Amino acid sequence: MYLFGTEMVDSSPAVSQLLDTLKISPGTSLENSDVVNVTMLEKATRDALSEDTTRLAPVIHHLKCARHCVSLTLPVDHMALVHVERKVAELYNVLVDTLCRSLRILERCLSGRKQVSVPRAFHFLPPVGHFFTLVYPADSTDKDLEKIRDGVHKELNLPQDRPMFRRGNAHVFRDDIPANAPLINPHETLKCPVKDGQVSLVYGRYSYHHYLQDGQQDDGWGCAYRSLQTIFSWFRHQGYTDRPIPTHTEIQQCLVKIGDKKASFVG
Repeated sequence: MYLFGTEMVDSSPAVSQLLDTLKISPGTSLENSDVVNVTMLEKATRDALSEDTTRLAPVIHHLKCARHCVSLTLPVDHMALVHVERKVAELYNVLVDTLCRSLRILERCLSGRKQVSVPRAFHFLPPVGHFFTLVYPADSTDKDLEKIRDGVHKELNLPQDRPMFRRGNAHVFRDDIPANAPLINPHETLKCPVKDGQVSLVYGRYSYHHYLQDGQQDDGWGCAYRSLQTIFSWFRHQGYTDRPIPTHTEIQQCLVKIGDKKASFVG
């Protein structure tokens, strides 16, 4: 489907009809919102009936001075939330406004920096009722961005006892989860199998790691490894660390290093 900005609003279908065409069910909450990816296309030709028919001779300015030029591709990744009853024809103006806002944010991220680094947008879902997008330079560390994150916490009146805007806190949309990735928070869709059992829930997100994942034949002996990986994933999803989930070999090497196992234990 293409939007050119010339569609008639009165005869335009609603966004809900577009979702039906794409076989997408509207999400019931922001956490479970479905995403329609939009690609911006540049028109290669000019309209024959364009109002601007003035023809001007080309003018070239030649300045003799030392200049430093940098060429980089900016990843424009921004989002717009629209109601399902809104007209599809109105999406063009919404998307253009979102694009312009994204470019302004990218410009602010690049300005005033001694070293140019490609910025990247991260979408967060803090407990304020809506998404929040921040742009971070690729070469910056979580420590470098601490002042910025602290300011956002204060502006949104959020608690400062836990991270909410680190890269690891970025919201993961369902379309971005690989098909073979571990399940996220499987307890949310499971019923307690024990009658009158007590259910204890965890705050935040975690990845459920189980036997025979990652090509590891650990059926019957890998329960402790998988439990540790599941616990470790919670710290990653909450933004406390950006270290990858430790493998079986790395866990074994750690046990050898602390003197719990002999060197032959690895592998």
